[in-house]
This record gives sequence, structure tokens and C-alpha cells, in this order.
Amino acid sequence: MKHITLTDQDGEKISGRIPEGWHEVLLSSFLNYHQQLKDKPEGFAWVVLASTTTDIPTEIIHSDVSLAWLILRQMPWVSELPKPEPLTSFKHQGKTYEHVGNLDKMNAGQFEALLDYLDTAKDDPIQAAPNLLAVLYKPEGQEQTKATVAAAAEAFQSLPVSIAWPGVAFFLTSSASFAQRIQAYSEAKAAVITLTEKIEKAMQAPSPTRSSRIAAWLGRQYMKSVRGLLTKS
Repeated sequence: MKHITLTDQDGEKISGRIPEGWHEVLLSSFLNYHQQLKDKPEGFAWVVLASTTTDIPTEIIHSDVSLAWLILRQMPWVSELPKPEPLTSFKHQGKTYEHVGNLDKMNAGQFEALLDYLDTAKDDPIQAAPNLLAVLYKPEGQEQTKATVAAAAEAFQSLPVSIAWPGVAFFLTSSASFAQRIQAYSEAKAAVITLTEKIEKAMQAPSPTRSSRIAAWLGRQYMKSVRGLLTKS
């Protein structure tokens, strides 16, 4: 984080810290950004982004929205989300988490966690990102269970976006074979189809910013892939 000092339209100096890259933005802040975008008019996103990703008080930014533009000019990297290249492992809160691989063989805990993710995602796919990451990554040396997945989902709220987003984006753009594996669980097939249809419908609303447009596009591609494969059988 770097310190900046701005001058508002009344000549008052405002100081605070802003992130210098996605590695300094927590997933919880990114989720808060998308949550606060709800019911906001198009064009207000840059005000929300400035107030949710920096430590400059929201009330100050809202009292003079021109400050938001000045802040974002110092953060040109926000226009590009991290590439969808997930890490094989990473450390977080003193634990090492490792990617579970391609899920060719899911145990009961992983499958239950996946269904929990889909159930959470039906209302807001972006807010469900920690749940998805908790399915994709497990504590090193441990078997995934519903309890370990729930603990990981909670811990991943404070992951930096530089780690979190690549894992989510990669899954969403490379999961055709994963959809086929879901298909093998016939008892879940109808539920998965229903959920994906709801998610697709929720994603049809226009997205006001580059990052949310990317997220929505990736989500639509994944959900169409899943639903298409499921309905072929």
C-alpha cells in the first residue's frame, strides 16, 4: 500500500493509503465492491471501487466524488484482472493450501462442497467465490470434508485477489470435463440444471465495469457449458 495526499474542491487535504496491485486487495474487499454495486446506477462503479479497495473513509469519498476519480488515476492496474493461471499451492494464515487437481475422482466431502457452492452461487455467483476456492484448494496433507471446506471458505475471504481470481477464472474457463463428471451423479443432475439456469438468468443484467463484465462473461461461459453437457444425456 502506498500513501497519497489529495486536495478536495474546498482545498482540504485528504491522506490515505491505496493498493499498488491486486496482491494488496483482499477478496472480501472485491466481494464488497460487487455487493455495493447492486441497485447503483451505471457510472457509479468507480466511486464504489475507490471506497471499497482503499483505506480512505467512504464518507470522505462520498462527500466529494471527484476524489474517487483522482484515486483511481493512481490505480491503473484495476482495469485488468489477474490472468486465469491458478497457483498449484500457496500459503495463507500460516497454512499451505494445494490445488486438488482436475477432480477426476471426487470424494463425498468434495461433492457436497461443490453442491453447496452451486446452491450459494444461484443468488450471487461472485459472492460465492470463496466457496468455489475452498473446493479447488485444500490444506496440505488433509482430506477434504465439509468441515475443512467450510473453514477454508471462511479463511479465503482474506485471500489477495491476485491468488483468488486466477483460481476462480481458470475453473470457469476450463471446466467442460468437470461438467461431464457432475453428469455422472444422476441424483444431482436435475438440481444442477436448475441452478445453472438461475445463474445464467441472473448474469444477464448489464455490468457497469470492466471487472464485473469479465466476471459475468466468464460465469456465463461456464454455466452454458455445464448446462449444455448435462442436457445432452
